[in-house]
Amino acid sequence: MASAVELHVGSGQTYSTIRGAVDAAGDGDVIIVHAGSYTEHVRVAKRLTLLGEGADVVTVTAAVTSEHIFYVTADYVNISGFTVTAATGSSWISGFYLDNVEHCNISDNNASNNDNGIHLSHSSDNILMNNTVNSNNDCYGIELYQSSNNTLIGNTASNNRYGIELYHSSNNTLQNNTMSENTYNFNVDGSSSSLSDYIQNVDTSNTVNGKPIYYWVNQKDKQISGDAGFVEVVNSTNITVRNLILTNNSLEVVFLWTNNSRIENVTIDYTQKYGIYLSRSSNNTLTNNNCGISLSGSSDNILANNNCGIQLSGSNNNTLENNIANSVQIRDMSGGRTGIFVYGSDNNNFSGNMISDNWDYGIYLGSSNNNYLEKNTVHLNKCGISLYDADKNIISCNWVYNNRWSGFEVSDSRDNMIEYNNIMSNGQLQSDGSYDCNFDNGRYDVEARNNYWGTTNLTTIDASIYDDDESSYSGVVKFYPPADGPVPCAPGPEIHGDVNHDGKLSTADAVLALQMAVGSIDTDSAADVDSDGKITSLDALMIIQAVAGNIEIG
Repeated sequence: MASAVELHVGSGQTYSTIRGAVDAAGDGDVIIVHAGSYTEHVRVAKRLTLLGEGADVVTVTAAVTSEHIFYVTADYVNISGFTVTAATGSSWISGFYLDNVEHCNISDNNASNNDNGIHLSHSSDNILMNNTVNSNNDCYGIELYQSSNNTLIGNTASNNRYGIELYHSSNNTLQNNTMSENTYNFNVDGSSSSLSDYIQNVDTSNTVNGKPIYYWVNQKDKQISGDAGFVEVVNSTNITVRNLILTNNSLEVVFLWTNNSRIENVTIDYTQKYGIYLSRSSNNTLTNNNCGISLSGSSDNILANNNCGIQLSGSNNNTLENNIANSVQIRDMSGGRTGIFVYGSDNNNFSGNMISDNWDYGIYLGSSNNNYLEKNTVHLNKCGISLYDADKNIISCNWVYNNRWSGFEVSDSRDNMIEYNNIMSNGQLQSDGSYDCNFDNGRYDVEARNNYWGTTNLTTIDASIYDDDESSYSGVVKFYPPADGPVPCAPGPEIHGDVNHDGKLSTADAVLALQMAVGSIDTDSAADVDSDGKITSLDALMIIQAVAGNIEIG
């Protein structure tokens, strides 16, 4: 075997460009790049070692933004000691792009201000070590795409959209990587039906915003430490997650194929997706959390006393009770903002939930059958309760009132029972004091008897229902007989600020709210007057102002 040849690049050296040296080199050669600035793109299709004199003195800038700077298509390539920048042409353009390669080593580099810093595609058994990836704002600091058995050690990712993501990639090892101030710090994504996509070796030496990552696989009978910065639990049993404050991730607490576990008192400061995500996970209990919750393919779970929007997809036999879903900010699967969004999910029980002031729906049931909704309060949403292609649901003993467009919307849905509810003051206020849209019906007849519509006047009730009288495409809403007063089985709507629950506002409520604000007594959601998810002295002041008649509390 021929000895390795050294080729030198730089001012006064044999080669003035890195690409020229690569073209001249043979397999096994070493290219030394001396201090300087280079504007070019380098395709490495040979087994080479490229050594820059240091990322602080060797900079390679993209000649055109639409190409990778280092594009590696050969195995056993080593690249270290470079800064690469300005590869910004599209969301897949990268500073370092490794394509279908093995046994490469990318170390001690700085990949910043690109669309992606370092990207591995269909590549395995590579090492990424001690690289800095900053301000790759369009996409990723480091992404592994369908790439397995790689090792990432000592990398620093900051101010990227995603810090480090593993996508459809398995059996990778991460140690001592630091992620901070990324829009989303760390993410493992894959197929919802492929457990292997989530089998990784990620220990607590990896951190997000200074806190350790807890990525547990095949664990049981354990509790996550309170210092966690990110939690993902895979294929595990009897795990407890409790009393965490987390921030800056697309997902913060993730259960995958994890059963008989619990998530309690988790607060998420910022996320644009879901704070808590369960997939293929059953018999778990989620209580007193302050973050968005999403269940996918997960059954027989209990969600109680959470303060957040909730989404169910392909999830059956779950119980949602006494949750508060106010002013939901995260988008649901349809792109809207909904208090409780349910799609393709059957036989769930929704009871005692307070759902208000959401941009779109209070409760949405799409392609979901045999669900039971009882004793929920749904008000101040665009639409109170919506059913689309949803059959044989029972909706009873709920308060549905003061929703902006409609109380109920029912479309392409059959055999639902909507009875013994209080449905009033939905839609637009009319000149005669009535409201124009308590019920908006689609093409099938609906059983809606024994509901209270805010009046006993049949003409007024009928005018508030959009059905066959208004459109030949709509079925009949069978509302007779109506209830002659508020249905007693439905709980009275909570009065914001009525902390002692005596049915009125008083200075006693303000005193209790102030005690909650300073931590003297346990909190009560009724004291959160401004609906910001916490109780402060401002809430107490607002109650005093409302008692004095200076403001109204919604």
